Amino acid sequence: MADEDFSWDSDSTGDGSVSLDGQDTVLYEHLHTLCDGVTRRPITDDTTLVPLYDFQADNVDNVLLENLTGVCRCSIQCQLLLDGHHGVEPFPATASLIDHGFHLRLTFNKLLFAPAIRMVYNFVILDKDDPTRAEVLPVALEWHFNDYNGPESGIRDYRHSPDGVISFTAGPATVEGINIAEDDADLGQDAWKVIKILRSFVSEDERHELKIKLNMSSVKAPVVAELEKIFARLPGGRGSQLPSIGQTEYAAWGSHPDRVHSQYGGMLRPAKLLSGNAKHPMVSLECHDTFSTVKEAGVQLAYAATAAHFETVEAVNLWASVPHRARLFLVGSFAVIGVNFSKFPRLGSMKNEITFRLPNQMTAEFRFQTRGTPIEHGLRTLHVSDHDAHTCDERRESQDREIVDAVFQSATKSSGSRDSDLSVDFTNVWAVLVENVSGLPPHDAFFQVTSEPLSFIGDEQMLLRRTSYFDVQIKPETISATYAAQLDTVAELQRGKNARWHGVLLNQIHNVLDSVDLTQAKDAGAVIPPHVRAHADRWLRGFVRWNAEQLAVIDGVKSAKGGVIIVMGPAGTGKTLLQQALAVYFYMLGFHVLALAPANSNADHLATELKKMADRDAHKVNPQARIGTDFCFHRLWPGSRDQRRDGDSRDNDEVRTHLGSLRELLNGLEEFQSQKGTVREHGVVHAVIRAAEAEELVLSVRLRNDNGVPVGDVLNPWDLLRDFLRQYRNPDIRLNLLAKSNVKALDTYRFAYRACKGHIIGLNRFMITTTTTARSGDMTQNWYEPKSTYGVPRVGVIVFVDEAAKDLESQCWAGVVCDKWATSVSGLVMFGDDKQLRPTNTCSRGAVTFNAFNHRLNIDLPSRLVREGFPVYRLLEQRRMHRAISAFPNRHIYNSKLRDGPGTDADLDEKFPGLKQVLINIQADHGIPNRSERHIYKHVATDAMARLHWVEVHGKRIRNPASQSICVDKHVDVFFAKIYPSLRDYFGGSGKKLNENVMVICAYGFALHQYHDRIRHLLRDSEFQPSDMPRVFTVDGSQGNEAPIVIFDGSLQRGDERSIGFMSDLGRVNVAITRAKDVLWIIGGSMSLHCNSRDTATRSLPLLTKYKRDLDALGHVHRFV
Repeated sequence: MADEDFSWDSDSTGDGSVSLDGQDTVLYEHLHTLCDGVTRRPITDDTTLVPLYDFQADNVDNVLLENLTGVCRCSIQCQLLLDGHHGVEPFPATASLIDHGFHLRLTFNKLLFAPAIRMVYNFVILDKDDPTRAEVLPVALEWHFNDYNGPESGIRDYRHSPDGVISFTAGPATVEGINIAEDDADLGQDAWKVIKILRSFVSEDERHELKIKLNMSSVKAPVVAELEKIFARLPGGRGSQLPSIGQTEYAAWGSHPDRVHSQYGGMLRPAKLLSGNAKHPMVSLECHDTFSTVKEAGVQLAYAATAAHFETVEAVNLWASVPHRARLFLVGSFAVIGVNFSKFPRLGSMKNEITFRLPNQMTAEFRFQTRGTPIEHGLRTLHVSDHDAHTCDERRESQDREIVDAVFQSATKSSGSRDSDLSVDFTNVWAVLVENVSGLPPHDAFFQVTSEPLSFIGDEQMLLRRTSYFDVQIKPETISATYAAQLDTVAELQRGKNARWHGVLLNQIHNVLDSVDLTQAKDAGAVIPPHVRAHADRWLRGFVRWNAEQLAVIDGVKSAKGGVIIVMGPAGTGKTLLQQALAVYFYMLGFHVLALAPANSNADHLATELKKMADRDAHKVNPQARIGTDFCFHRLWPGSRDQRRDGDSRDNDEVRTHLGSLRELLNGLEEFQSQKGTVREHGVVHAVIRAAEAEELVLSVRLRNDNGVPVGDVLNPWDLLRDFLRQYRNPDIRLNLLAKSNVKALDTYRFAYRACKGHIIGLNRFMITTTTTARSGDMTQNWYEPKSTYGVPRVGVIVFVDEAAKDLESQCWAGVVCDKWATSVSGLVMFGDDKQLRPTNTCSRGAVTFNAFNHRLNIDLPSRLVREGFPVYRLLEQRRMHRAISAFPNRHIYNSKLRDGPGTDADLDEKFPGLKQVLINIQADHGIPNRSERHIYKHVATDAMARLHWVEVHGKRIRNPASQSICVDKHVDVFFAKIYPSLRDYFGGSGKKLNENVMVICAYGFALHQYHDRIRHLLRDSEFQPSDMPRVFTVDGSQGNEAPIVIFDGSLQRGDERSIGFMSDLGRVNVAITRAKDVLWIIGGSMSLHCNSRDTATRSLPLLTKYKRDLDALGHVHRFV
């Protein structure tokens, strides 16, 4: 369908009831057991969340329902009846697996909403070394009852004869698993014959006549009974035909056959999904590595995002539906609001409820009051957001080092104090939601005021005296930029203009995808001069001495299957270096480069490494070895105007304060000098400041207001911006400049700043940002403009996504299908490690689940492509970890396929003279009570013992009462009392900075807080500097980082699966133990098993328990007392 005909289904209203009139009530009887997940009452048109049915009701045919909503569990051995030389011949000749090495089984899939006949071919490959072991390769074909791929693509003339033969005609089948089977060289001749037959059924634009003989004699009676229920509801059956047959697939989600509605504010509510004949079954639905159709992809991606969004929004609204208890604190130069939660309603079903945590992105209005009476003259409006948390966290980290503790009494004091007369105006103050604040009594949440100076909040002495708690009514306002961007991406991904990506999206057959030379100019009329290409090619190949796998990637960009390159590799295999070089290479060819990452930390890491590359390049003498004098990249952090605020079309900062988006400029001015030489220097805001001061750029435009409407005459916004900077830097007029009474002039300056910022972005061909910011207004309104706008020629766009395996699929597509440059995208290059962290999924699962496509949020794009046989480049030579550290993850995670590169076998003293003995002394002095044994150990301990060690500490796991996060305080005590002092003395004496060499990784946020708390106290109570402290990350935050010395605190004591919890995840463990280059110490308990634990066999032990046992056997464990 042409893009101009692209339209959506509109939502409609109804009475919210589930009508089963005239329908097969057996199919939907379970819907009457459901309720609104917020109110726990019947579903209405306003319902946003419904707890999914859990197959537990006694009056429901649960087996039938399960068989109709996923792959039917009842499968039948079968044979294809094919036309041969001697008439109709069964294939295979017999149904015996022994005779052929494969067998066929027929079943059904998604019968209630996208009905299909499913035939599975299980190829059995015997292990050459052990004939008793075999591998099964399943290949599944599905013929759809719906016209899923245009007219006449669905099943017609379906018949089920009394002799057990199913016959029908159908268009091309959809398929999964065939790529893996075709790539397997061990398949026999008969198996290849089957593959040839399978191929014939997926031919485009052909209808096929099929006859399938069912071997019903092999089916047990209970299974036959369940199958009869299904056969009765298919065409020609004895019962009522399934309501899904004769309609479009996924009809409950919209009537368009080829796409699903995906637009912010317009997604169908549960009542609408339950209103038609073919209803949403309201159960957890299966998600696979392939999509049958583009519409299926749209439904799963869009509605998985929708359920996740509303689960967060509604949980916060319930939390805010009751007054909570709050108090103001003074922390250094900040005012902080500590909030203790009152009892509040939670999301759930009629029988269960889910746990609650505040989301990262939110705004809120706080109204303080005494018991029963609001304090009108003390009304404080605090807008809370983390849209610029990256900046605020950095500022807080530095300023908290000078903490001046507030004088406070017990946190349990009553609010009945006479100090209840707040007398200052707190209007238009916003703050950052922070996890914990050092030095304050425990609270359920802290909100740190950062937008205004302390004097604006109130008198410092007043805050020091005030110890009362007040009731506070909180009005949350949802920021939903990420959700909106996901829906926009899904909408555009389905469009005809992006059809070239549909083959990759569906992930069914790869050899029909074109191989694309990503280095060819994409824009019409664009040409890359031969001398430019030759110089770029020489630079890329000569940049470093590439290994064989890296060279294969470099060659591969000229032959990318479907326009996509996937590069997988563990830590230290040179992924970041290769990504930098390729990105610069495309920049040298003239492309616009969009380098994305799922998190700010990942994007910062890439920008930091690129800065180092640019600095080195500037000092090269040989012009053939240089990138070029025009090389420039910018780092774009999420801006407040890109955070969609529900119920208001204006920018959030315009809503929060009169300064609006000028605030990010003011923050940039504050840090402009202190952040020189850091990655912040390459930020867009800093570039704007430098350009304004240089007075070189000129732009003739009319300014645009918040609605995008031109205002005033044509002018140079850079002149206005310089005028603003001049006034701001004059302390005598600064306050008047920023006053609310000057809002009209501030609006003009704000519009000018926005135009200048857009000018900087428009002039740049290399942007680094997060996947969620790729679609921001700053990008879509300014980047990749026609040459006539900013004078920048256009060749094409290349999109890189770093750590793609831990990002949501829709966000990996965001930079590719963005309408502004979608037709100019040459290709997508994804880097990651499918054995590290998966995408973050915050949806509830277990006793209460709201998201029917919950599992879709766990499946990342590159991993699902690779699992279906998509070409992948695997980097296998690691050069980060010493081989003593790499041995365990190589053996247990990477199947011994990694090789250690040059330099990974060097002694520790070669890199850090004297450090080996320092580490051995720590182990001996605190882990060996016996003096003589201690003396001997200090002389015989090996290099490997020094660098790889388990510090055994017996302690008690404690939980944060609000978040339920875990910490073992004794682990933290041991680090700061027995490990840290020696490391500090060593690096201080050697002239090196400890923070550049030591990293602490925590499994839990509560442990992270405890480490930060100790660090802040040390900084406050001693003469230590921040450079004397280790960097501290959670496991998730550490991905993409590295350090010579890593201390991993998993807050673990026992070693069974139940005790280890989420640290049993292989990807999470992999990240934690592969950040260290030279030294890895793990602080943990004995990792003993519970007496009744069934995890006694080594192969079933959690990975960290295995690690502890391995180190025990090597003598690399000491118990610190």
